[in-house]
Amino acid sequence: MHDFALTCEKIASISSKIGKVETLSEYLSTLEGKDLALACIFFTGSAFAARDTRKLNLGAQMIKKAIAQCVQMNDEEELKKIDTIYLKFSEPGEFAENVLSLYRKKHEVHESMKDLGILKEHISLKNSEDFFNKIFETGGSIAKVNLLSDFYSNINSLDAKYVTKILAADLRIGLKEASVEEAIAKSSDEKSVKVKEANMFIGDIGEVALRSRIHKLDHITITPFWPVKVMLATPAEDASEVISRMGEHLWVEDKYDGVRCQIHKFGAVIRLFSRDQNEITAQFPEIVNYASQIKGDIILDGEIMAFKGGEIMRFFYLQQRLGRKTLSEEFLASIPVEYFVYDILYHDGDQCLNKTLRERREVAEKILGITKTKYNNSHYDGIHFSHQSEIDGVDALEEAFTEAKARVTEGLMIKNPDSSYKPGKRGIDWLKFKKTLEPLDVVITGVEYGHGKRRSQLSDYTFAVRDEKSDELVNIGKAYSGITDAQIKELTEHFLKNTIVDEGRFRTVNPDVVIEVTFESIQKSERHGSSGFALRFPRINKVRIGDKDIKEINTLKDVTEMYEKHFADQDK
Repeated sequence: MHDFALTCEKIASISSKIGKVETLSEYLSTLEGKDLALACIFFTGSAFAARDTRKLNLGAQMIKKAIAQCVQMNDEEELKKIDTIYLKFSEPGEFAENVLSLYRKKHEVHESMKDLGILKEHISLKNSEDFFNKIFETGGSIAKVNLLSDFYSNINSLDAKYVTKILAADLRIGLKEASVEEAIAKSSDEKSVKVKEANMFIGDIGEVALRSRIHKLDHITITPFWPVKVMLATPAEDASEVISRMGEHLWVEDKYDGVRCQIHKFGAVIRLFSRDQNEITAQFPEIVNYASQIKGDIILDGEIMAFKGGEIMRFFYLQQRLGRKTLSEEFLASIPVEYFVYDILYHDGDQCLNKTLRERREVAEKILGITKTKYNNSHYDGIHFSHQSEIDGVDALEEAFTEAKARVTEGLMIKNPDSSYKPGKRGIDWLKFKKTLEPLDVVITGVEYGHGKRRSQLSDYTFAVRDEKSDELVNIGKAYSGITDAQIKELTEHFLKNTIVDEGRFRTVNPDVVIEVTFESIQKSERHGSSGFALRFPRINKVRIGDKDIKEINTLKDVTEMYEKHFADQDK
């Protein structure tokens, strides 16, 4: 594990992607067998292979408690000191290394560690795997904290840094999974495309590394119940831009605002997966029931939508179903859902990814049947096809966009009918055509430290409009994208000097910085308190220091009128 940690340190210090891959490749070349497999998994920032559904769920608070216990800082003042140190780093791994190197007292090896074969400060990759398994198997937060504290007592601070980063599921050394795939290919003299494809289908980058080393990557196909990464689209907001990229003749499809979902049905077993490859089967029992009607083994790519009375409901309603642990019959009936099919990836042994979109659509319609209605019903209850048509030219595209918005969508997808399905890829074969609403001028009322390279910068901004009735500011959103690092640095210096209340990570600040924000929609929400609204996907468009006064920001009346004009009719 110490060599792994030293390699991570070296990779973190290298700025170029090529240099990072080269360094990782050299390290992987020194490994074989189990160590090779484990190292590749750990370099993705995970304790387990991607297809392994286990989650450690160790939050920052548990890690802080374990370290405080390890270094015997337990009274109120010492715990405040621990919190202050954590705020300085805002990253569990560097925090662990710092505290353990400065304050840890040496102990005898704990029995719990002897059981894992840990007898000295420098542990093996296999020791780390055993520890991750043990953490997962240990029930209760207190027991987990005790085990973690014992572990920290018996390893060196650098190893602790990277074990902690893996526990937190983020190495933060500028290394993406795609770079690990490239390093595997380079170290085993394999084609990078083969490694990437194998990893996509197998879902275990450690196994891929082992197969790559002995050149056994041919003929790997889709694995049942391991979700294929979804194909992505490039944003476009101008109709002329779309035409210049895709040509006059277009294949357009409604862009639904729901939950992207991949259905895997093999035999009698049906499982649902979200776009980030998490299983969501239990949250949508109706979709499982609808899919059970389909004959044969199949993998579909589509969208779950709240759907009632033959009409699509806005995402606001669907959002109420997400993350719930219990779903009563009454609750399910109040927000029913149905499934809209975009694509087919597999059917009865036939892998469809390399077929053209036109061919895939024909296969799906033949298997599911299609009735040409407003929502293109299939022959199975609760399953529809995406609304799709072929048009020509800018005017037709604008008209199609207006019609799609009337069907309660985000806009349109423009797809090349001759394109294959490229998992995880964002290119010009698919474009997403959306239009943001008129931007709002708002004022920043709260700021928060960011993450990663922005952990020492106040880069997350809560913003407000003015309630003209009470003349008070009411929060309507939070934004953290759209401005440069230089602007963030300037704003951090400003807000540090203009803090009203310092709550550690979050600060209430003097409302004197006006920003212009774009957004995709407005929804009813109590999340931001008295405004009653929240902006979806806000992005900072301009920082208006010295350009616009707080008296000129938009009002709650403006937001209400925009909501009533564009969204309220579908929310009734």
